[in-house]
Amino acid sequence: IYASGKIAFEIKLKAKKKKLPLLLKAGVLFEASADLKKLKYFGRGPLENLPDFAEHAPVGIYSAEVSDCHEPYIKPQDNNYHTGVRWLELTDDAGRGIRIESDGALCGFSAHNYTQKALTEARHDEDIRDMNTTFVSFDGFVAGAGSNSCGPLPLEKYLLRPKKAYEYGFVIKSIDPRI
Repeated sequence: IYASGKIAFEIKLKAKKKKLPLLLKAGVLFEASADLKKLKYFGRGPLENLPDFAEHAPVGIYSAEVSDCHEPYIKPQDNNYHTGVRWLELTDDAGRGIRIESDGALCGFSAHNYTQKALTEARHDEDIRDMNTTFVSFDGFVAGAGSNSCGPLPLEKYLLRPKKAYEYGFVIKSIDPRI
């Protein structure tokens, strides 16, 4: 944590257990204030994408409301993910909030008004309820499409093996247009 208020994160992930299933993501999940309901990012979009499913999503600067960042799949599952991300801003109506910047490596994110637990426990899309908060997954690594939910496993180069170590970093800065 710096005097400027900037917070730097260096994430190192390595499984301690020998037998684990394939990983879906390697990153961090955090809860932000419900007031931070606007997002803007520099990465692939505006449609959801994954490392092996991204040609339809050009790199650019995109904006959305967190409440609009949901794909209503028949079977609830992780959704509205974006790859190739250099930075992500979450702000309130006055433009105050936070900016998350990758340390140079491309990252990925999703932002929702519900938890991963709520998503996992939902049997149908209408079971997912707005929890009046903002949950963000900001990841250094994410597996490709598939994972046997809707087809075969991704190609080997898009799998995340639990025996491998994963490292990435990012910083969080304050955004306040009054300053």
